[in-house]
Amino acid sequence: MYTDKATREYEQAIKDAYVAAGGALHEGAVNLSVTFKNDNITITINDIEAESSLRGDLDNYIKSIMDGLNGVAYLDDKQVLNIRANKR
Repeated sequence: MYTDKATREYEQAIKDAYVAAGGALHEGAVNLSVTFKNDNITITINDIEAESSLRGDLDNYIKSIMDGLNGVAYLDDKQVLNIRANKR
């Protein structure tokens, strides 16, 4: 499957923000919360919070956020059992 450059860069920015926030790699179940507010995205995984200055529509970014966190927040996005997403 082909992923365009802009999407790859977005996923990398999400990954970098999570790592910079000190996020851990989870091996068990994961609860993912994403909040879009103004031009910022706040990602919380099992009480660890990371922010990114990227913006966009909620439905356009959830998959990229989950894919970007693969290998740094969880081993595989199939570990995500709950997703809470909102735009303020």
